[in-house]
Amino acid sequence: MTYTNKNFYQNEGSKEKPQNKMLAIKNKNFDDGVIYILFRLSFTIINKMRNFVLFLTLVFMTFSNKVESLRCQQCYSQKSMTTCSSQQYEAHCDVSEMCFQASWKLFNAWQFHMKGCTPKTQCNSDKLCGSAERDCLYKCCETDSCNGSMTIIYSKWLTCFTFLIVLIVTFWY
Repeated sequence: MTYTNKNFYQNEGSKEKPQNKMLAIKNKNFDDGVIYILFRLSFTIINKMRNFVLFLTLVFMTFSNKVESLRCQQCYSQKSMTTCSSQQYEAHCDVSEMCFQASWKLFNAWQFHMKGCTPKTQCNSDKLCGSAERDCLYKCCETDSCNGSMTIIYSKWLTCFTFLIVLIVTFWY
């Protein structure tokens, strides 16, 4: 195997590596060079496509904020609202329901404390607390976790900004 370019091999028996890979490819079989270039090109395109699909997926997930159901805190206690709140868990309400929080006394002896979902038409003291209207305290609301404080709040813009920084670092290096 003899190369005419003296930059690659000093003599025919030398085992020195070529200094410029592209010139070495030109001196080899033309088909090998084309295959190498196509391989590198396809690898680069696949890499960029993967990053682009990842970016589009995150953008779609961030801005598609379709609310499927209202989230409310749910609990029940006969001791106090604090006890109820310490045992609360998240529940998903139907479309026709809203969150509520109610406390009432029955015959000045028993007390009840509840949080949860109730039909929108039943958000009144008669339906939530029974007939003990004078001792009933209730609140109804229609935003996520409005009847409790156990929710994680995140910023879409902070999420986008963080992802943008990650993309810049990924593409830059």
